Order: sequence, then structure tokens, then C-alpha cells
Amino acid sequence: MPRDQTASSALADLRRRREEASSSACQPDYSARAAGFVDRYFQARLAEAPAFLRSPVLIAAVGGYGRGELTLASDVDVLLVYAQDIPAKAEDLVSHLLHPLWDEKFRVGHGVRTVRDCVELAAQDARVYTSLLDFRRIAGDASIASTLREALEPRELEALAPEWSPIRFAQWLQQERTERTARFGELALLSPDIKNGPGGLRDLHHARWLALVFHGAPVWPGLFTDRNREELRASEELLSRCRNALHCLARSAGDELPLDLQPEIALLLGYPDDNPARRAESFLADLHQSMALIRRAQAAVSRLALHGAEPAQPAGPNLIVKANALDFEDYGQVRGNPQNLLTIFEAQSRRGLDLSWPARTLARELAQTAAQTLLSSPGLPRRLTRLFSGPHAEKAGREMLDFGVLGALIPELEARRRLVQFDDFHLHPLGPHTVKTVARLAELLRGDDSGLTRWLADIDDTEPLILAGLLHDIGKGQPGDHARTGAEMSGPILERLGASENVADDVRFLVENHLLLFEASRTLDLSDETALWRLAARIRTRRRLAMLTLFSAADASATGPRAWDGWTAALLRELADKLANMLTHGPLADPYAASVILARRDKVRSLAKDRLPPHFVEGVLDALDPRYALVHSPQDIVKDLVLLERLEKEVEQNRRRTPGGRGERGVCVVRTEPGVADRTHRAALAAMEQPGLFTALTGVFSLLSVDVLDACAYTFGRGLALYLFTVSMAQTQLPPEEIFERVRYSVRAALTGKLSLDFRIKEKRSSPLAPKPSGPAVSPEVLVDNGASDFFTVVDVRAKDRLGLLYDMVNTLSQMGLKVHLARITTRADVVADLFFVRSYLGEKLEDPERVETLVRALTRAAGE
Repeated sequence: MPRDQTASSALADLRRRREEASSSACQPDYSARAAGFVDRYFQARLAEAPAFLRSPVLIAAVGGYGRGELTLASDVDVLLVYAQDIPAKAEDLVSHLLHPLWDEKFRVGHGVRTVRDCVELAAQDARVYTSLLDFRRIAGDASIASTLREALEPRELEALAPEWSPIRFAQWLQQERTERTARFGELALLSPDIKNGPGGLRDLHHARWLALVFHGAPVWPGLFTDRNREELRASEELLSRCRNALHCLARSAGDELPLDLQPEIALLLGYPDDNPARRAESFLADLHQSMALIRRAQAAVSRLALHGAEPAQPAGPNLIVKANALDFEDYGQVRGNPQNLLTIFEAQSRRGLDLSWPARTLARELAQTAAQTLLSSPGLPRRLTRLFSGPHAEKAGREMLDFGVLGALIPELEARRRLVQFDDFHLHPLGPHTVKTVARLAELLRGDDSGLTRWLADIDDTEPLILAGLLHDIGKGQPGDHARTGAEMSGPILERLGASENVADDVRFLVENHLLLFEASRTLDLSDETALWRLAARIRTRRRLAMLTLFSAADASATGPRAWDGWTAALLRELADKLANMLTHGPLADPYAASVILARRDKVRSLAKDRLPPHFVEGVLDALDPRYALVHSPQDIVKDLVLLERLEKEVEQNRRRTPGGRGERGVCVVRTEPGVADRTHRAALAAMEQPGLFTALTGVFSLLSVDVLDACAYTFGRGLALYLFTVSMAQTQLPPEEIFERVRYSVRAALTGKLSLDFRIKEKRSSPLAPKPSGPAVSPEVLVDNGASDFFTVVDVRAKDRLGLLYDMVNTLSQMGLKVHLARITTRADVVADLFFVRSYLGEKLEDPERVETLVRALTRAAGE
């Protein structure tokens, strides 16, 4: 401390540190300098205290402050330690030291203990022990610091508390890491937690604590080379600077790295690219590499602490398990024949064990040489298929990716593995996503999804699926359609790998069409036989349909929960089932379809015989929409007829009560049942056909915080209309029965002028409780397609999600004289992609160019409000 430094001047330094944080927080030595500023304040403040308060006491920094890891938003944790008893004057000293910091709004944590208190708490609570392992004397009595450090030695703790031991401490850290991983996610997330996530700063703390407890040094002796230690130091520095930049920009203590701040953080850290996305991509790639290194270093130290004393066990030719990690028994054999490097990844895929630190180092060293040897040997595609079909294929694949082995075999993948899509939709960069997709394919091929197991019978060879999984996204980052580009790039790669021509044909098909079913399940009217037949003709065989179905599920589920949930899975399965039926029986427009409809009409008559009046059933069947008849089973049709007959009775009763021909206005009856996905419901709503009915339904759902996922509209003659909805109840805590009862009377109120949906929705949007928009702004985009369906004009609206957006879209379509027959609603992050199949009230498609242009302008304006 400078001789003339006072507590006031030190406090002024701290104040300036906060004010100048934006320009200095990302400097490599910022955290250490920040800790030094706080040290000088405590040293000066203690020196200014009255003599009777100053001694004998130790002022110690603990936790992150003890490690010298202060960020702009860090807590300052200090401990006042006395040798024997805590004097009454201790509280006065606390006030003297901390009140100026509290007045400056610093977040200060403190404790007052004796040496014995510290040791007893450390023996009882591992979290206290980890905090004290990092303690650092700031000021005060040095002898107390020495006494405390000696009392915290493992042998002293074991003597005080026989149940404590270094092994038990290591086990506690392992459990704590497992819980953190479950909470904060896996490696290589696009928005990682840089403190608590896998490979975050907390993993470095774990490795340090274990080394201190087992060897009395901050680094485990003999494990890391000089190069390793330099790489770990650089990785720690990157994470620390990133955390400082995040706290500076966000002005909060959070540690999860949001996508929208990454370009700015990258700029603060010195990534110069003028393109924000490329700048953030380079930064994130380096961050992932650093976090992967830290995670593996922590795992290596943890294994040695927990299993270092265990004898080695054989694990296969030239393989052993040593300290619970896979290792080579003879490194010379691998160097002499580098293709044997692959054996350790094959064993890892089967057993799920980590690679030892030396084996990891050898893999990095031999990656290129081993790849050249493997590419010249026969049977590589089959060997890769076996490797990636193991129960721990994702772990082995990630290791191969990170150590450069997979990239050496497929340089086209290596060139794109860092590619990031900043859409809050993909959870991983391209490389980790690719590995996850292949591993998910292996799980599906083992039959882990009961809804998809029946497709396994049509798949005679898994090699095309695994190879396509490795190659499906290699076209990303190139001009044009990435799937088509990827298929073109696949040919030379497959020839280099030694794949047969039949396998190569299948792989090219899967790569080019890997998004086909996923997108079609969202965009097709599944009752449009022509559109389905076009799709079936493109796929051609049940075998390829089976492969494509599994591939679509694997790719979507590897992308993240916003791409794959119960509803998305149900749509995919329904589409695949219809295509399978079509590939078996031919197009629905042939006589087979007519016979299906006739058979279903007869079955409906039989099922409804004792439940409904025959004249009512015949009247409805005469007006039955063929699309409806082909899509719905006789049992479901009868349930809908029961609902429609109930509607007619309620309308008749209401007409007697309401004169003037308005008795049917707003009358609505509802039937509900659980949906196929969690927190979803299927709702059938019957009402007399009337202007504004669908608009009112969507507006009421918005008011009740019910998300519409899918909607179909049918008419049955006699003025009867039926709307079939699939809705999500995730945003409301009310029971479904109450929700749909509210829907029923709210629709009636809206259609009879007693409820202003426009006013109520605007009121709800302006409420302080309304969800606030997040993520980047999105410009609305509206596309009108008259070629996608033979029956309808398809309107595609993509816009930033907000309360009541669906209502605004449907209301605009209604005002333009268009009736919605089918709506498909997709929300990805905060962006919606809504499809509406529409016709005029006269049953015509919207083909006039001027009216199309007017519709596009109206919907764009409504979506952007």
C-alpha cells in the first residue's frame, strides 16, 4: 500500500474503477487489479481504525475475492478472524470497515469467527471449506493467518472430524459438479454459463481445490506439461475477460452468455471482424475450445483424486483402464500404426469412459497421420458406423471432433464445425450439433422412441443413416440451399471414405432431403392428397421414408427443444403415416379413396344408430367434406356429429329466448381431450357459421393465454361449422375445463358485442405483467403461394411473437374477405412462422395480383404493430 494512501482515496479509486469499467474491464489483469484496489481500501481503513479495534485480528479475503477474481458485479467476501475469542469490539470494527462500502452500494459479504470456528465449520460443510481454501490475508495479524492455514491442513481436519477425508471431499465435489451440469447444461451451448457450466471457471476452482487438498499445491503435480499449463492459463484468462465484459454490458452478476450480447462482447475482447455474426462466431469458437480444455483438465484431476490408487485393468487390445480412464498400454504401438488410434474411441463409445490426459494428448498429435492411414484402409465406413452406433457415441464423437480426428477424416466438417446460427433455436454450433444428431440416430436405431420403432423394420442397413448424419450440414455457410449443396459435396467425401455406390446414393438423398419431412409437417395440409402425393413421389419407397423419418426426428431433437417437442413429433408421425399409406396404396384420388369414404360413411351410420337421429346423420353425411372424411376416423366423426347435434339443440333453445333472428349468434359448444404432447389439448368447437367466428376464437384464446398450435375448419351444411384446435396450456395455471368454459361464453360475448376483443387485447399488452419482448428485432415477412395446394391459397407469415399476434393475422384475413380453413402455428424462440390455408367466402383461391399485394401489405403492417 502506498504510504500516503488513505481509506478515502482508496475508496475513490474503487469508485473510478466502476465508472471506467467499460474501457478497462476486458483487460487481462482487470480482476487482479480490482482485487488490489479493494485490498488497499481494507488496509488503509484498518490502519485508520482506533488502536483498540485493530489487533489482534486477521482481515482475510475469501471466495472469488480471495482468488483475486473480482468482476464489476462480484461480491466482496471478507472474514474477520480472531485467534481465541471474538471480542465485543468486533462489531464496531465491522461497522468501521464496511459502512463506507455499503454506502457506495458495494455488495459485501462478511463473517466474524475464531480460528476454531473456521476449522469446525470447514469440517462440517464442504462449501465453507472451499471458501477457506482460497483465503488470502489482506491485513491484520499474520500469525493468525499462519495458524488458520495450518489448522485447515487435511491431517488436522481428519484429526478433528474422523468422518472427513480428502476422498470424501473429492466425492462431494464430483456430486456438486454433476448437479451443476444438470442445472446449467452440457458443453458447447450457444449461450454457455461461463462460471458454473461445464468447462466454466468453477471447474478450474475444483481442480485447484483438489490439488491443494491432495498435494498442497494449486496444480496437480506431474499431470500437465508446460504447454498444458500455458493453454489452461490462457483459457482462464479468456473466461475471466469474457465474464468481466458480460457484467460490464449487462450491469448484472449473471454468468450466462446471451446471444444478443456476444457480438459486442467479442468486440470488447478484441475480435475485429466487421461482420457481427462472424465476430461472435470466432469468439464463441475460442470460448468453447477453452471451456472444453478446462472441463477435461478438471475431469483428469478428479479421476486421479478419486481413482488414482486403483490398479490398471485390461480393456482390449493395447487398451487399459487406469484411474477410471481409457489409456493405451503401449504408446509405441499406436505411433507405429496410427490407425490403431481409432480403437480408443471405439472403446469409449462402448464404455463411456473419459480418455486419460496422455491419451488425449496423443490423439491431438496423431490426428492427421491416423486419418491418412485410415483413409487408405478398407472398411472405414463400416467402422465409423459401429463406432457411432455405441451407447456413448456422442461422447466419443465429441472427443474425436475436439481432438481433430474427425476433422482430419472429413475436412469439410472441420471447416464448418464452428459455424453458429444466431437464432436462439439451435443450441449448439454445427460440429457439436452434427455429433449429437448422429448419436441421436443411434439411439433411435436401438429403439428408444416407441413412437418410431415400427420404422426400424423397413431399414436394412444403418450405414447410410450414420454417414448422412455426419455430412448433413456440411453445405451450411455456402451460397444457396445448404441441403442441396451438402448433397453435392457428399459425393467426393463418400468416395474418399470408401463408401459403396448404393450407400452413397442413400446418403446423398438423405442429406438433400433432411429437412423435407420436418418442413412439410408444418407447411402441408395433411388432407391435401395432391400435395401428399407430390411428396410421396419424391421419396419413392417406404425404405427411404423410414430412414428420412428417423433422420428428421434425430436432427430436430439434436437442434434443441424449440425444434422438437411432443407436438412437433406428433406432426411428423402423422405425416409419415399418411405417406406410408400412400406409398402402399397409391394416391388418395383413385377409387381406393372413394371406397374409404363410402366405408366410413357406413361405419358412421352404424356407430351413430342409437345415439343420433337418422335424419340428422344423413343430412350431415350428404354434406360431408371429402377432406374431412379421409382424415378422421368413423369414431371421431361420430363424436363430432354428437357435438354438432348438441349445438343445434342449444341454438334452437336460444332462438326461442332471443327474438329477431339472432338466436344462433355466438352460441358455441365445446369438447376437449388431452393432446399427444404434454400440456396440450385437442378442442372441438361447434358453432353456426357466422362472420368473425374464427377471429373471435383466436382473440379469446389470446386473452386466456392459450397458445394455438393447429386449427382446422370444416362446414357440414345446415350452417354448421366445426373448428378443431390443438392448443398449448403451458402459459396458464387454470384447469382445462375452466379454460374452455370461459372460451365458450367469451366467444358468445365477443360475437354479440358484449366483449371488445380489440380493447381487451390492447389492455393486456400494456399490462406490467405482460411478457416483454426479448432477443433481436425481426422484420415481418409475408409470402402468398397459390401453387402449394390445389384447394387453397397458402399465406405464410413470419414475425416477432407478441400477445395477440394470431388474432391480428386472422382478423386481417377476415377483413380482406378470406376464410381460414387450416392454420399451422410454429413459434421458434420469439419468432412465429404461421401458415394459413385460405379461400374467399365464395370458395375461390386468391389469385388476383393486386389483391395479393394488398393482402401482403395489410398483414405486414398488422404483424409489425
